[in-house]
Amino acid sequence: RQMTGIPIRVVSPMPWLQSSLLGCCPESYVIDSDMLGAINRTVRGIEVNEDTMAFETMQQVCTEGPGHYLGHEQTLSRMQSDYLYPELGDRENINNWIDQGSFNIEERASQRVREIIDSHFPDHIDPEIEMRIRNEFPVRVQTGPSQTIEPSFA
Repeated sequence: RQMTGIPIRVVSPMPWLQSSLLGCCPESYVIDSDMLGAINRTVRGIEVNEDTMAFETMQQVCTEGPGHYLGHEQTLSRMQSDYLYPELGDRENINNWIDQGSFNIEERASQRVREIIDSHFPDHIDPEIEMRIRNEFPVRVQTGPSQTIEPSFA
């Protein structure tokens, strides 16, 4: 299941928080999710079957083609299905990284957290119950991209 474009992965820093009294922030969850995606992909393993062995592709490339797989459609297809590209981890070369602003992972995570906060509006609470909560307590969280419900205190 996905929420706000981020694959949901079970992430819990609680053992670290309890044992060493470390802090936690939304950016750490986003960074951890990015790393766990790669770890989960690795743990999934490599599927071996007729399609993934690609004997026909090997024959085409080696006997009829350019002698390498870089331009073959099967290579692109496998790279899109078998490899997980990180959202935050920067894979650019140093010159491109500098040209793009030299943002480190904490800065990219902070930007991603802001995007999530600005675009995710939970709708799991019944609107009538939400209004009762907002009228009872000073909740000033938006309910949508351009909608803020201010409480009406009685």
